[in-house]
This record gives sequence, C-alpha cells and structure tokens, in this order.
Amino acid sequence: GKERFVYGLHSVNDTSVERCTKALAAAKQKPPPQPEIDAAATDFGAKLAAVLPKIAEAVTYYQSGEYKTDKLAKGKLLHQPLTAAFDAFEAADKKLRNSMSSIKDGMAQRELVRMEKTSGKNLAYLAKAMLIPARTLVRTGSPDGYVKVDPKAFEKSIEQYATSVRTM
Repeated sequence: GKERFVYGLHSVNDTSVERCTKALAAAKQKPPPQPEIDAAATDFGAKLAAVLPKIAEAVTYYQSGEYKTDKLAKGKLLHQPLTAAFDAFEAADKKLRNSMSSIKDGMAQRELVRMEKTSGKNLAYLAKAMLIPARTLVRTGSPDGYVKVDPKAFEKSIEQYATSVRTM
C-alpha cells in the first residue's frame, strides 16, 4: 500500500512469558482443585504459546526492514494468522480473568462475613464492603475495551457502589 509509517510490533519480554508460564503451572498444583480455572489457565497457556512465534516472526520481519523491499507482501501474509492468534489469546485471557474474578469475589464476600463476626461493621469492614461493588463497577464499565457496555448493568453497578459509599 501507500503506508507512510510502518511501526511493526514490539517484541514480547521472554522473562515475563517464563514467569507467567511457571505461575500457571504452579497454580494448577495448589489445592483446592479448580477445574474451571485450571481449564481456562491451560487454554490461556496454549493460546499464549501459539501467538508468541507469530509475534516473533512479525517483529523480525519489521525490524529487519524487509517490508521496505517486498512492499509489505509478507506483512500482508502475516496479518491474518497473527490477528487470529491475538483474538484467540484475548478470548482465553478474558475467560481466565472472568474465572479468577468470580473466585476473588467469593473470597471477598467470605472475608466480609469473617470481619463482621469478629469486629462488627466497623470502618475496615465498610471500606472492604465498598471495594466489592467498586470492582463490579469497573468490570461492568470496561468490558471489551469499553465497546460493549451494557447501560442497564452499568447503571445498576453505579447504584450499588453509590449505596456502599453512602453507607460508609
């Protein structure tokens, strides 16, 4: 084409990938068994492994300047498989994050019950209680990069958060 500026891709930090891969493997070994999260983590790892070589190939292509001599011919060939791999990775990432969010929400609720039993509804309890609807508000208001916000769900989240703030 007639692109004036071609930026290519940034490489992925190998140390970060290694830490992530090790953390996924270690988490699967910890009790209690969490089949849904384990499956999401396995899928995440597989999608990560699938996208990394495609990124590396594109990085090499653009950093070498090959796109200048082939008029982006290889870049056009790399584009579809790379975006498909990115989309698959993004879906796996979202599934894993959603699975983890539901676990974290349950943990937070159990912590609130424990706090109320031991100390009552003191300031620490109220602050913790306010964080739960705050997290829900953030998740509701920012799905898929702010593209698909459900206005009714978002409004409900705002109301729940506002209630928690007033209770504070």
